[in-house]
Amino acid sequence: MRPADLPRSLRRAASRGARPRGRAPSPRLLEAARAGLLTRRNTSPGTAGRRAVDRSTYERRAARRAPGDTVRAALGHGALERPRVASIFAAADGGGRFLTLEDVGLADQRRAGRYLAAVRDLARDRYRTPAGVVLHGDAARRHFAARFSRWRPIGGQRIVSDPDGALALADAAREAGDEVLFDSPRRRPRRRRR
Repeated sequence: MRPADLPRSLRRAASRGARPRGRAPSPRLLEAARAGLLTRRNTSPGTAGRRAVDRSTYERRAARRAPGDTVRAALGHGALERPRVASIFAAADGGGRFLTLEDVGLADQRRAGRYLAAVRDLARDRYRTPAGVVLHGDAARRHFAARFSRWRPIGGQRIVSDPDGALALADAAREAGDEVLFDSPRRRPRRRRR
């Protein structure tokens, strides 16, 4: 339908500037958009009519989505069926052991990654604190012990907070050929600065 075919009052209301963001379009314009009188072809960007058309399009798409579906599933893409996996050095009565956890939550997976990165940095003698300060030697060992002795269990398992025990377990895992698994969720790429 061409804009000239619309009633004059509807044409005027549709061509007004849009309301501030977050406010719904007028009910009259929304009904006209739902009925198909207002379309993307006969409204201009930034007008109240275009906002009503966009709102009606969103409502149609949202109605097709089943309750509980994700946006990804509504678009026809399958859900990611990949289980979250992480490795830790778990504390045991006789010292500790290398342990791979499956189906851990995202928070536990990230915490396991931070823990293993700290063990790796400790082994390289370039331990980095959460504040970004690089420590070496005894200062690094003291900070590691104080930091990880306060941590909650990861995946129901207590972690080795003793720096010497963690380093010994890391060496044993490397010699045994155990693969340290940390299936990291993808990070959002950072903006490049010139």
